[in-house]
Amino acid sequence: MEIALPVLFGVLIEAVVFYVDTFAVKKQLDWRLVASLVVGVGAAVVFQQDLFSAEFTAVVPYVGSVFTGVIFSRLANVANDVIGRVRGQ
Repeated sequence: MEIALPVLFGVLIEAVVFYVDTFAVKKQLDWRLVASLVVGVGAAVVFQQDLFSAEFTAVVPYVGSVFTGVIFSRLANVANDVIGRVRGQ
């Protein structure tokens, strides 16, 4: 897990910066991004998914699940972009 943890934090930081830039700075509310974020966080909380629990114990309940959902939502957007490029769209 020594290599995976920095990558995990890198993906989380990239996701948070991306969402803050898109929603707060550029003020673009694309419904697909919002839906991806809501579904990702919601699913991670409901299914109690926490990628950080193996190494860390969160002081605030559910924060690991919320961060995991943010990562899931961002990875879903990346996967969608890759599929779109493969299809030539």
